Amino acid sequence: MILVQEKYKVALEATCGLDMLDEPIFYADAWAEVTNGPHMGCVYGFTPAERASLILGSLVSENDDNNEDVNEKLKAMQEIIDELTKSRVEVEKEIRQELVETMANEITEMKRQSKEELNEIKLEMKRQSKRHHKELG
Repeated sequence: MILVQEKYKVALEATCGLDMLDEPIFYADAWAEVTNGPHMGCVYGFTPAERASLILGSLVSENDDNNEDVNEKLKAMQEIIDELTKSRVEVEKEIRQELVETMANEITEMKRQSKEELNEIKLEMKRQSKRHHKELG
């Protein structure tokens, strides 16, 4: 496993060349690259007392800006979800109401048809009864 310091040396060699390795200059970009950048305001290899923003400045603030952007996007997405949920609830309510009305109309129509059929059956029974009485009569 390659140590972070070794990765840092390799990154410096790639960026600055071999002759820059002996200079005591700290390259924040190279360090951030080999340590996968700041995480929650902290940078690998530095104590919490050493503020990452003082050491890596723009890298941390860029990460914070990204977090703010993500939070804003999450908030906007949550608002969209809330609106869609509200809309879905309203549509479901309308559908239920339409269903109830349709079913009520169908039941009313079925009752009407049943009454007509019952009346026809009663009429037919009266006719048959009259015929039967005539035949017996």
